[in-house]
Amino acid sequence: MKALFLSILITISFLAKGQKIETSSSKIIFEISNFGINTVEGEITGMTGTVDLKKGEVDVCVKPATVSTGIEKRDDHLKTTDFFNVDKYPEICFVSSKLENTDKGYLATGRLTLHGQTKTVKIPLAVSASGSQTILKGEFDVNRFDYGLGAEAYDGTFQVGEIAKVKITCVVK
Repeated sequence: MKALFLSILITISFLAKGQKIETSSSKIIFEISNFGINTVEGEITGMTGTVDLKKGEVDVCVKPATVSTGIEKRDDHLKTTDFFNVDKYPEICFVSSKLENTDKGYLATGRLTLHGQTKTVKIPLAVSASGSQTILKGEFDVNRFDYGLGAEAYDGTFQVGEIAKVKITCVVK
């Protein structure tokens, strides 16, 4: 119990003021069904922004041009107007409007802007400390149709599923 309390105290002290995101250690992992039998997994990096849990502020962006699924041809296609359209929409951003304490960490409510569309989402965040770093991890689902991703090229869900599972690792220092 003492160790847990100490860990929480250390985490709070690290985040007493806005902390910059450590870009090299932070990323988004996603997975979505493909042809109903496969799952495509990918990663988006280039995360920037700040986190201030004391003030309830999370302001984070990633660069979809960094998308990597392990297949270059697919990655190139994901960057086109069929999906992320990285030339027109170079960032995916989340800005919190509310941060609530939960028994597992925090619940961040805010605006997710993706592909020119902004929607309110809730992201549960677990917080841990490691040395001088604080690590926030969260998971939530994104309906690609809510953001117009692949809506024209893949309006059904056979080739590309409707729901992407998103896992966030955000490291601040």
